[in-house]
Formats: sequence, C-alpha cells, structure tokens
Amino acid sequence: MSDIAHQPSISTSTVIRKLNDFSRLPKTMSWDEYAFKMSFIVQVFKNLNIITVLEVRTQAIIRKHFLSYDRAVRCRVKILNTL
Repeated sequence: MSDIAHQPSISTSTVIRKLNDFSRLPKTMSWDEYAFKMSFIVQVFKNLNIITVLEVRTQAIIRKHFLSYDRAVRCRVKILNTL
C-alpha cells in the first residue's frame, strides 16, 4: 500500500479507504496477476485506476473479495479484460 501511495504522494490510509469501497465497480475492468509477489490487481480498464490489490491470488481469496460487493454492483460489470 505504501508503494501505491508514494507515486501520487497520498497517504496510505487514503489508498486503503479507496481500495475498500464496495459500493461500485466499473462496467469494464481489467485484472492481472503478479507472479513475483503472488498478488492480484484489479483496475478500471479505461484509465487503469486501481480498484484493489489482493495480497494472495488464490481463487478463494478473489471470490471472497468480489462477493463483498452487492450482487447488483457485480452485475453492472459487462466486460472483464485480462492484461
């Protein structure tokens, strides 16, 4: 989180607050896996703004994260691109 906060010069708590917003998802998302850290990143496809970074990229963790969003919010996602 501190690496993410360092680039735009914002606080780590701001990064955490933005990443834990479960009220919306974009219509088009992209995601990627980082093998060297075994982490998983989800971004807005259009501008590559980070939605969340998961420390572990297992299916169970990813599923649990997205089930934190209401079904109506999840249904708004129309396209999912992998980077």
